[in-house]
Amino acid sequence: NNTEDFFSSEEFFFSFRQKLLFDEYAATKAKKKSYNFLSACMEDFTTNYFLEMLRMYSELVNRKNLRMADFDEKSMQVFLNYFLVSQKNNKLSPTLLIYYQILLFLIDETNKKGEKAYSTYKNYLQKHLQQIPLKTAREICLFGQNFCVKNINLNKHLYLNELLELYNLMLKHNVMYDGQYLTEWTFKNYVTVALRLKAFKQAENFIETYHSKLSPDVAFNAYHYNLAALYYEQNNFDKALDELNEIHFSDTIYYLDARSILLKIYFTQENFEALASLYHSVRVYLLRNKQLSRKLAERYRNIFLYTYKLSLLINKKEYIAAKEYKVKYEQLGKKINQNTIANKPWLLKQFEDAA
Repeated sequence: NNTEDFFSSEEFFFSFRQKLLFDEYAATKAKKKSYNFLSACMEDFTTNYFLEMLRMYSELVNRKNLRMADFDEKSMQVFLNYFLVSQKNNKLSPTLLIYYQILLFLIDETNKKGEKAYSTYKNYLQKHLQQIPLKTAREICLFGQNFCVKNINLNKHLYLNELLELYNLMLKHNVMYDGQYLTEWTFKNYVTVALRLKAFKQAENFIETYHSKLSPDVAFNAYHYNLAALYYEQNNFDKALDELNEIHFSDTIYYLDARSILLKIYFTQENFEALASLYHSVRVYLLRNKQLSRKLAERYRNIFLYTYKLSLLINKKEYIAAKEYKVKYEQLGKKINQNTIANKPWLLKQFEDAA
């Protein structure tokens, strides 16, 4: 194969080994005294080296951004300078170009340089993703997904569109699959992003088309949960409730996410008695559940707790003085803002409407 056809560090490494063996044979056995394997061998080895270093530095920067570990950033800069100088006049592998952009947007993830690097990364993906081996392609796309999610969390909503575009590109080239199936969480993430964009038809088409691509043991719950989420966002609460009633609550996250939709329906309908009953049942469930991490359990506990407290406050509004209501309202708002809460943007919106 021509090295221009290679898209993974493994391919470059195997090509290097093959050419090295050819060169050793030619040096000892060949009758001709002119052979040129060694130079090409060195090029493949260098490309393999750069790919692995860019990949590892990308992971190191990612871990630093997640506050997991620091590393020697001066050494990284020395490496990058060497990379830029040595590759200046060479035709680079597409995968090498992609990993370089990944490292750039991880280093400058919240500013214009990072945004420009992501745009370049996306252009390379659109041209070359179908040619990249699946394992490498998944890793490359995961970096892009995380970059979009971080920017979405910074209220840069245009990255919702970017994330959906990335998901669609992954679907097109079968990168979303884990083995022969889509994972239920990838399935759910796609629907969640589409719903946040109000792309209801796109979400519905995805659910109906791809639920059969899920593992049989999770397809039923995933199908009905995501339909419930779709109907809720369309304010079709009766259909949402019908879908929620279909779910078998064997999975903790499905239980809590489905109950979260139910919570929002009860609150919107001002069915505060049912909401109170739901809050108490979920509180007991979380106390007994040992599977969830402490942080995740706290996030879910808080959405039910503070929605319940807001419902109590709203119920009292017409029976207490305006001044007293304002004090209690501000106290509750302070607690909501200080705590980590699942579905926090939704709760903040309900809180603001209750002013």
